[in-house]
Amino acid sequence: MAAVQDEVRTQIGALAGALRGSLDEVREQWRSDLGEIRQETAAVAAALRELQELRTDPTPEVQVTPGHSQLLRQAARVSSAVLLCHRDTWGFVTAHAGRHPHFRVPPQVADNGHERVRASVSGRSLIALLISLFTVASLSREGDGDHELAGTVYQRISESLSGLDSDGQPVTIVLDDRTPSPAEAEGAVEEGPAPDAPL
Repeated sequence: MAAVQDEVRTQIGALAGALRGSLDEVREQWRSDLGEIRQETAAVAAALRELQELRTDPTPEVQVTPGHSQLLRQAARVSSAVLLCHRDTWGFVTAHAGRHPHFRVPPQVADNGHERVRASVSGRSLIALLISLFTVASLSREGDGDHELAGTVYQRISESLSGLDSDGQPVTIVLDDRTPSPAEAEGAVEEGPAPDAPL
């Protein structure tokens, strides 16, 4: 009888030890999971704070010039305009103007060869292009590429809208400057520099 009791006590002790070991493992796992949850919660809280700061940061104001406002009025007089440029330039323009409420994606953007595209944009979309390009050029820094690209496209559109006439030809905006042909370049060399050109 005593031997049986000892055996029972031994088995109970072994079970109790196993239970304590399991409880310790569960407790340790729980602490580890809790630590990870706290870290994730802290990361989410930090991200929310950053988002809140971005929302509360004042948006830089763009000083609209009288010339820019006048150019928008000129664009409003245009029924449609054709824009011919490299597809990368078109991507830059639409990436910025696409967020403007006045911009409408052209129903067709044609391949014009040599990586160029031809797109017909309405006067309303032209206004969106000008506003977006003016904003990018005004808020970006000189030398970052965006400033120069936006300013160049803006200037070319401005030049194309000068001297509008209701009886004239449709507005075509070309961003495809090229070097002179070999014949033209040879002729320029033979003729020599213009009188007022620096030597």
